[in-house]
Amino acid sequence: MYAHIVIAADGANAFMAKKAGLQHEFRADEMTLGVKEVLRLDAHTLEERFNLDGDEGMTNEYVGYASGDVKGGGFLYTNRDTLSIGVVVQIASLAEKKVRAYDLLDQFKQHPAIAPLVRDSVTLEYSAHMIPEGGWSMLSKLSRAGMMVVGDAAGFVFAAGLFFEGMNFAIASGLAAAAVAQQAHADHDFSAQSMARYRKRLEASFVLKDLKKYRHAPAFINNEHLQNVYPDLICDTMENIFRSNGKPRRKLGRVVLSTMSKEVPLLTLLRDGWQAGRALFF
Repeated sequence: MYAHIVIAADGANAFMAKKAGLQHEFRADEMTLGVKEVLRLDAHTLEERFNLDGDEGMTNEYVGYASGDVKGGGFLYTNRDTLSIGVVVQIASLAEKKVRAYDLLDQFKQHPAIAPLVRDSVTLEYSAHMIPEGGWSMLSKLSRAGMMVVGDAAGFVFAAGLFFEGMNFAIASGLAAAAVAQQAHADHDFSAQSMARYRKRLEASFVLKDLKKYRHAPAFINNEHLQNVYPDLICDTMENIFRSNGKPRRKLGRVVLSTMSKEVPLLTLLRDGWQAGRALFF
């Protein structure tokens, strides 16, 4: 690339950053595959079906059935006159389970909680996107003389379970890189030291602060129990809490512990709770 400055924004594969020695080859457990359909539904139907009014919208995220035995989840959100639905699944888990992502999406759409929401819709678009979800551990070196890396290519995806963000990180990193490039041209200085101002800008913004603060979240999200055990246990626990079977009701804590401990030892529950606390709360 014959230019004073190259801003690499070539997506999750990060070919340019890798060739420049700024990014490592990704592992399959660091990457996910998102498969999405955009479904046409008229605005009136969307408002009635999702109890919306005016410019309101709705978004839901799903775990458990949405991705079957594959690590990942599903999503469903409204647009003005369309509906977006999809699954995001770990590539390593897809390979291990020998499952196709689009089959998981078809299965997800047939779930009794989802099928009525997408009824009578027409598919307008079908797309897939690879996403780097390793967080802090897979960040690139960000810059070198005459080069900066932004967006997915740098690993700027905030996947922390409760939060799943990428566009705002891409925009913020692009703005930071543009400001540094503008200053570098003004100074006629395209050295590594000049480009290093890019990281300083990101450190002062939410981008690197959030990624560092939640650096333990990716490992927690890919916890086998969280993905494939706890969703079913939570459903069983709620059923046991609300079931009326002619017997005296137990305290909620006893119901929760007795249901959970049937499948997961207490020590494992405590360990997973500690991991959740470290990843998301403390």
